Amino acid sequence: MAPNCTVPLPSGSLMVAFKGDDNKAKVSDVKAGSPMYGKFKVGYTFLELRLGDGTIMTGLDTGELVSALSESSNDNQRVMKLEMSLPAESTIILFGLQKNRRHGLIIEDRFDKRAILTRTTADCPLKREVRVGMVV
Repeated sequence: MAPNCTVPLPSGSLMVAFKGDDNKAKVSDVKAGSPMYGKFKVGYTFLELRLGDGTIMTGLDTGELVSALSESSNDNQRVMKLEMSLPAESTIILFGLQKNRRHGLIIEDRFDKRAILTRTTADCPLKREVRVGMVV
């Protein structure tokens, strides 16, 4: 089972898109100006939404989740629990970076296995697409 994270949600728009069905809403996009940028990653799976009044919502499909987030947008005490799912395979193309601009990825050989992404820098332009632990 993948690890989970619990993330406090600010009031207002999250600027995050979800898709999926059968109670498997997944993060499909996080806008660059989103307050959740760098906290939510594409592919994370929704598990639970807790509101400031103690209401806990689980098993929501994508439409229900989006509605619940919209209806609770004034609640600055809401919290979302997500499964930190990794895609089975992913391709990142490093092109279009300006000369002398770094990609912000720290990749190391760990445990005599394949190279693993171990860290991203604060200014990494690829934060939405990659996760620590990905095998290179």
